[in-house]
Amino acid sequence: MLVHPNCLFNKCNIHIISNNIASANFRPHLLLSEWCEDFDIFIFQEIWWDKIGTGQSDSNPLGKDVLGTMNNPQWVTYLPPGRDARVAIYVSKHFIYKHNLTITPIPIHVPTGHMMGIRISQGDAAVTIISIYNSAKAGRDFICEVVTVHNIDPQHKYLIAGDFNLHHPLWDSQVPANHVRGDARLLADWFLNNNIHIDNDPDTPTRRGQPGQHDTVIDLIGLSTNGIYDGTFDPIAVRPDLNTGSDHYPITTTIHLLQLDASPHSPTHSAASSGKQNKNGPPTPSLLWNRPKHLLFLFH
Repeated sequence: MLVHPNCLFNKCNIHIISNNIASANFRPHLLLSEWCEDFDIFIFQEIWWDKIGTGQSDSNPLGKDVLGTMNNPQWVTYLPPGRDARVAIYVSKHFIYKHNLTITPIPIHVPTGHMMGIRISQGDAAVTIISIYNSAKAGRDFICEVVTVHNIDPQHKYLIAGDFNLHHPLWDSQVPANHVRGDARLLADWFLNNNIHIDNDPDTPTRRGQPGQHDTVIDLIGLSTNGIYDGTFDPIAVRPDLNTGSDHYPITTTIHLLQLDASPHSPTHSAASSGKQNKNGPPTPSLLWNRPKHLLFLFH
């Protein structure tokens, strides 16, 4: 259901950064400590996953390796189930307590640790964040799993962040339409069919090409159109200035947790009590303010 933005008020701003950290242990340490005052949620792909300790073993007197990733006492770490996580989401403990947020892990039945999600809620406001890492070696099978095992609820608001390692003119203007792989087409169709708007500018690379390679747009942020429509999601920004040496640039945005305004002077309350339709009428595509004009086709 679409609600006119005048009927909503902002309860909480969540500042988010998403980044492929290229399997380096020092990068999340640096980002979580250096930018803890500026961001509330970090979404990482291609995380460092290695030995973090030794556990008891009945068969080996030296014990067995315990695998994991880095933790920080100021952050809650969310990981997919299994032994080989490739994505992680870190949420500031202080921010959770300050705004009385409820964080619920979302079960996503992908047989690898390359996809996970959490739902953030406060009162009647909620947003689901999904992190995806499609390894360049994964092939078509992983994207097939992504588009078949997880259903997008049209009543919910989603932010989908990931390194997809796929090329398509929908998000990269340098890709010819006749040079698109089947899994890239499958992913593009999944976004469009679920009203997920790719907020990337197709002319702004997210990955710096290695020698002999072009710069590309493969790190994507998809936003539910209903969340763009009511002002839940700010436009994204690719931020090379925040890079810590990865060949992937960080991407930032802000989520506004919006509550329905039921005060006596709100448009919803007045319309409901008088039995009249809100005179402001429905919102228009102009609410997309400064989003790239070439992507407005989703709202036509």
